[in-house]
Amino acid sequence: MQCAAGCHTACSRCQSKLPGKRCHSCDQGGAYVRCPVMDGIVCSARVRCAYHQHGCPSYVPYYEPRDHESVCPHAPCSCTEPGCAFVDSPRRFLAHLIDAHSWPVHTIRYGTHLGLGVRASEPRVLLVAAEEDEAVFLLAIGALGPARAVSVVCVRANGEAGQQYGLKHWAHASNERAITLDCEVTSSAAPGEVAVETVEFLTVPPAKMTGPQADKEMVITVCIDKSF
Repeated sequence: MQCAAGCHTACSRCQSKLPGKRCHSCDQGGAYVRCPVMDGIVCSARVRCAYHQHGCPSYVPYYEPRDHESVCPHAPCSCTEPGCAFVDSPRRFLAHLIDAHSWPVHTIRYGTHLGLGVRASEPRVLLVAAEEDEAVFLLAIGALGPARAVSVVCVRANGEAGQQYGLKHWAHASNERAITLDCEVTSSAAPGEVAVETVEFLTVPPAKMTGPQADKEMVITVCIDKSF
């Protein structure tokens, strides 16, 4: 704040304690008003993103950290492997799952079909976009009695604020009509904990599986694209 003469400054707390909230250091004695010079100095102050330890290089205005954090792509995700306390950004999370837990991984390109031979007993497969955003997706397989529920989740904490994705996937067996599902991709910071009931999933009946009973396999084709 500055006095009417523009000669003296005071913080809002101090000026509120002055008699009549008026400057007593000069003859003007006018009330205090906002000081544009000090406002500019204060507003230029920046702080590091709270997720800098997870790889975010951003410095943001001190009064807007929450706005940035709500859309920061480095917001951490949690490993859901039993006994594992790893927490980090999606990109580092991917490396952790591959190196520490040997999760299978496949590269995808947006708008392109990827065929996967997946065992019915395989709980999940990682899909990594070979594009500029390097998004990480988890193809999860859950049991529905003798059938299987196949879903895809984007691994990230701020899904609603970022790029949205559409999904088309289908299961097929030789000489039979494929079962298909088109839907939006759900996001999660703890993808291994996403319940089947909370996402759209493709139901694959035993008739769409091949191989012996103890080692059934499904042929799943996945196509992920950016939603605009």
